[in-house]
Amino acid sequence: MELPISKVVPLRGGVAFVADSAAEGRELWWSDGTATGTTLLTRHAPGPVSGTGRELFAASGDADTLRVLFVAEDPAHGEELWSSDGTVSGTRHFSDFAPGPAGSHPQAMARAGTKVFFFADDGSHGSELCVLDVSAYGGGLAIAYGAGCRGSGATPALSCRDLPVLGSLGLRISARGAPGSSAVAWLIGARSAATSIGTCTLLVATPWYVVAGMTDPIGTATLPLPIPGDPAFVGLELRVQGAFAEGAGLALSDGMHVLIGAR
Repeated sequence: MELPISKVVPLRGGVAFVADSAAEGRELWWSDGTATGTTLLTRHAPGPVSGTGRELFAASGDADTLRVLFVAEDPAHGEELWSSDGTVSGTRHFSDFAPGPAGSHPQAMARAGTKVFFFADDGSHGSELCVLDVSAYGGGLAIAYGAGCRGSGATPALSCRDLPVLGSLGLRISARGAPGSSAVAWLIGARSAATSIGTCTLLVATPWYVVAGMTDPIGTATLPLPIPGDPAFVGLELRVQGAFAEGAGLALSDGMHVLIGAR
């Protein structure tokens, strides 16, 4: 079966996409790249009438997005925002900026940090700029920010392994390019900062929780950050930076902003 496809974004190890078929019209699908793993997620309009069209947006996650936002229209809500995790049960109506069937016609979505910006019409004020926090629909993020400072070698850089979601016991923050076989102090806090220390910048505001460790001989280090499965952790934000000893000097990594999402 040939499906005209548009708007493809990564989602949980596969892709979400909008496809138009003679039987279903234009709706949201998810696929792992196989025929048996390709699933219709929405039936907003009966038969070949299209219910999903404009705006499919990977609003959380990194290389493997946790949830997508998309615009869909049904008789009860009109054209409004919906979200999906790539499953039928995890695809749901998210907002009703214009209550009733008229719809708010959301458009032009963009993410900056942990906020998603878009335009919508609530029926009273015309089309205006709106903002949502990613955690409002259970999204999770791991975003590098700021700049580190180098020691005698490269500037240490952070990356996040695994997804920052509930029950992610394998979540790790990794550093590369740090001094080899050196002590590291991982600074963990709730807020960002930009405090100058000589030519370096501290990117995590006090108070800190400090975890001590060591780099290996080639200058890599790992901070395990297992996340419990308790839903109370959804929306929790952490900032992490590595401080590496090098003789009498210091090298600092960039920062990592972690926002915990729902699985």
